[in-house]
Amino acid sequence: MKQIKLAIATMLFSALQALAQNHEVALVLRHNGLTINGKPALGLVRLQANSQLTLAAGGSASLVFFGDNHREDLKGPCQATVAEAGCTNVPAANRIVSGSRGQLALTRTRGNAQSMAGAALRPAPPAYQVSFDYTSEGIPLLSWSALQGSPQPPFQLKLLPLAGGKAVELSDLKQERLDLRGRIQADQTYAVTITDAAGEQGRSEVRLSDPAVVRSLDSLTQSAQELGLDAQLELAEYLASLSLVDRAVAVVEAAVKGEPETSERSLCDFLLNLYLRQGNLQKWSRLQSKLQD
Repeated sequence: MKQIKLAIATMLFSALQALAQNHEVALVLRHNGLTINGKPALGLVRLQANSQLTLAAGGSASLVFFGDNHREDLKGPCQATVAEAGCTNVPAANRIVSGSRGQLALTRTRGNAQSMAGAALRPAPPAYQVSFDYTSEGIPLLSWSALQGSPQPPFQLKLLPLAGGKAVELSDLKQERLDLRGRIQADQTYAVTITDAAGEQGRSEVRLSDPAVVRSLDSLTQSAQELGLDAQLELAEYLASLSLVDRAVAVVEAAVKGEPETSERSLCDFLLNLYLRQGNLQKWSRLQSKLQD
């Protein structure tokens, strides 16, 4: 009996250790030239303990840690290991620690062990919402709109290939849309940064797809409501992987039928993530409040 109790205690201890090592401890706010565990970082990223960060020369990343809300700014080239108390194994010259809350307010939430280990995040709203989609003629179109007030042209645009390579930079753009044909390569994901005359920004990502895939998107999206929930989520994930975040949001919103607070938590977390990628912080805040009630 004593051996059985000892075995159970050992198993529980191992499980708790694994949970402590793998729970989310930080959020990447901004990044350029960052890879996480060997993969390019995309958008706002939650980091688990022991995540391995690599910044290329000239790269940068800003992180907020859930434990005490402190902020760290990393400058490449460097490598770092993420821990609950902050980044480790990184040269002091490449790491700036700030005690301020930056632009986030972090609050604990109820829920399962994973959500309690993380935090409910309220990011500062971007100045511009950036969207990507195809016209009815199949033209890949990037557009952006001011979330408050009037847009301030001229705009500067930077398209950074996440797999590595030279960035595409355009300046003196007068309109709030851009035809991407001939500007970026197909089947590569690019991080997009829009900067206006006042220095305000919007961020997103784009990925050009094969024309045959593009032609099938409309019929897929229109038939989404005829599918079961699992198929709807698979479709939404597929659309999001093509950087068609607005379409993915429409599919998931239809799946939850306007009542996300009564849906499965995993579905709501997926929708929250899409709202962040979309830059729609009004819907993000509304859903987050419903889930906390």
